[in-house]
Amino acid sequence: MADGLPAVFSLTPEAIADDGLLEICLVQKVAVPKRLRILPTVTKAQHLKFKEVTFHKEKKRFIPQY
Repeated sequence: MADGLPAVFSLTPEAIADDGLLEICLVQKVAVPKRLRILPTVTKAQHLKFKEVTFHKEKKRFIPQY
């Protein structure tokens, strides 16, 4: 929820806000037609079924500053 509006996209639907873990959703490099098939499924958390979409839970992640 942001500003009282329901979230439209749930990239990491299995994430738990207070478990201390960072949930990461990665999408492999895919062609535009495949992207257009995956994107609409995110609203209902159906993107989990695509082999090109993977999830990782991390306790710590180093993010370099540029």
